[in-house]
Amino acid sequence: QFKQIVLKIGKKDAIRYARASGDNNPIHTNYIIARAAGFKKPVLQGMYLLGLIYTKLTELQSGLQAKPHSISCRFSGISYPGDNLDLEFATRPGQDLNLEFNVINSNGKKVIKEGHFESFSLHDRKFETKDT
Repeated sequence: QFKQIVLKIGKKDAIRYARASGDNNPIHTNYIIARAAGFKKPVLQGMYLLGLIYTKLTELQSGLQAKPHSISCRFSGISYPGDNLDLEFATRPGQDLNLEFNVINSNGKKVIKEGHFESFSLHDRKFETKDT
């Protein structure tokens, strides 16, 4: 059973992310170049979107005494600044700290699929540190 969270992408998020990350590819910030590349407008950086997903899923697990371990996905479509996207997620059977997720745009197309977010329990002894 998937649950959903709406991800509201700000119209200037791609520009802000480009400045902060150094990703100066103009398809993310320039209408003329984005259109010349075949897009209707500048496209959102995939890494910005993945970072937003990581943040949201980490917040969801904040009460579980868990630490994020890894995130992976397949990018399968284009997102644009100003979009509202649905992040759908579910726990893997018997693995409360591991989530599967997809991101769906307003046209019902998956722009991220086969996402996996894994955490480990802070109570798991193999992740404890030893004091010296």
